[in-house]
Amino acid sequence: LVDPLYGVSDFKHHIGMAPEYLIYTPPANVIPARMKVGDMHYSTSHLFRFNYDGTLKDEGSFYDTTFFETVVAVTVPAVTFEKCLKFVVTRDDVFSDIVINVVLTEWIAHGIGKLKSSARVTIYNPGGEEPFIAGADEELRKAVVKGKRYP
Repeated sequence: LVDPLYGVSDFKHHIGMAPEYLIYTPPANVIPARMKVGDMHYSTSHLFRFNYDGTLKDEGSFYDTTFFETVVAVTVPAVTFEKCLKFVVTRDDVFSDIVINVVLTEWIAHGIGKLKSSARVTIYNPGGEEPFIAGADEELRKAVVKGKRYP
C-alpha cells in the first residue's frame, strides 16, 4: 500500500501461490513518506497466518529497520534514471522455531516505482544447524514512461 501521507506500508503478504497469507498487525510502515537521505525508521509488527481453511495461526513478530541511503542515478536494462532513491530494509522475523533475517536493497524512481532490488535471506534454526543463505536480484527490463517505451 502506497499512501502520500504515510508512505509505503505492508499489511498482507501472500505465501507463494497458496491461498494462505500473512497479516501484519499493525500494518508495517516500511518506508515513511517524509524520509530524508540519512534517515532511519524502525517498525515492529506481529504476524498472523491466515490458513486456507479460515483459521488464524500466531506466527511471531518482526522488526524492520529502513535506511534512506542516498539519491543516485540507476542504470537498468530498460534505461538510466536520474535521482533514484536507494533504501536498505533489514527485517528480522522471529518465529517460535526459526529466525529469518532479510536485507533488501531497493532503488526506486519517482513515477516509475522499483527499478532494481537485491535481497539476501538468512534463516537461523535455534537447533544449531548451519544457517541457510539465499539471495536474489531483480532489474526493470522494459518500461513505458509517459507514453515512451524503454528499450
